[in-house]
Amino acid sequence: MKFVLCLAALAAVYCCVDSTYSPPKVDVYSTEKGKYGEGNTLICNNWQFHLMRSVSFTPDDGHKYSCKITHISNVKQYGWEPNM
Repeated sequence: MKFVLCLAALAAVYCCVDSTYSPPKVDVYSTEKGKYGEGNTLICNNWQFHLMRSVSFTPDDGHKYSCKITHISNVKQYGWEPNM
């Protein structure tokens, strides 16, 4: 019985540590269907850590919009794909 409890505790610790090092699951989207020159809100949603950030913006043709996420020591850009 003690062996089973120790094994379960070890598995729980492993899952917690593994989730800390796995890359975050991030979605970047806007609240409205994008139209150039019209105000909108860009949303960056990190599902793994339940974090959401938003910023008002006005999309311009030829510009790229993204969120920069820092996870441990890794920095990654997640781009917004306009559906215009």
